[in-house]
Amino acid sequence: SRRTPFPGCIAHCLFVQSLAAWLMWQSGLFVGTVVAVQGGSGRFVNPVRPGDTIEARIVVHALDPEPAPRRGWVEWAVVVRNQRGEACYESSWKLLMHRRRPGEANGA
Repeated sequence: SRRTPFPGCIAHCLFVQSLAAWLMWQSGLFVGTVVAVQGGSGRFVNPVRPGDTIEARIVVHALDPEPAPRRGWVEWAVVVRNQRGEACYESSWKLLMHRRRPGEANGA
C-alpha cells in the first residue's frame, strides 16, 4: 500500500458506502417510505482510516412527481465526512418514495 495514492491502512470503499447507507437508514427518513431504488453514483475523494469518525449529510437534491400521485422520485445528495470535516465519499441516490397527502402525519 506504500505505492498507492493513499498509503497506509484505509477502509474499503464498499465498507464506506455501506456505512453511508446505514447512516441514511438510521435517520428514519426511509423507514416505510422507499418503494424502489433507481440507482446511484458516487466517488471516493479521501480515505477513511482506522480511528476516523464519520458522519453523513443527506440533502434532497431534486424531486420528480412522476410516476403517480402517491409516490415520486427523490434524488438525494449524500456526503460522508470525517472528524476533520473532509469529504470522504460524495454520492447521489435516486429513490422512488411514497408521498404523504397534505395534513397526513408521518408514518400514516
